[in-house]
Amino acid sequence: MKTPFGRYIYAIGDNTPAARMLGIKVDPVRVLVFTIAGMLAALAGLLMVTRLGTAQPSIGETWVLPPIAASVIGGVATTGGVGTPLGAILGAAIIGVIENIIVLFGVSPYWQGVVSGFIVVLAISFDSISRRYIRGDR
Repeated sequence: MKTPFGRYIYAIGDNTPAARMLGIKVDPVRVLVFTIAGMLAALAGLLMVTRLGTAQPSIGETWVLPPIAASVIGGVATTGGVGTPLGAILGAAIIGVIENIIVLFGVSPYWQGVVSGFIVVLAISFDSISRRYIRGDR
């Protein structure tokens, strides 16, 4: 939110037609955002190869749900345009505590994904209901 590019990303995520009407060039900004995301994903892949000493295409399959769950619990809307980094960090802390509780209770690691998925569904449902009825976004 401190730079024009960051505000453009928020505007495009919140309401693309309105961002176009404001004069923001939506397509180049989207291409740049996806390029940055791809470069960061490639960097993460390179770091994992150096750490493990081998390349495995399925190495990150189980790592997808916790960051999404943390973001949603932290208040980031799945529709875009809403959320803060602090909220995502707090969501990550909450997910970490929940996963630690699951481990302390001796629950199978296979059920951790189920519990995290259930929490994401609850968070998205609560967010959707609160946006629709409490905040008046119909």
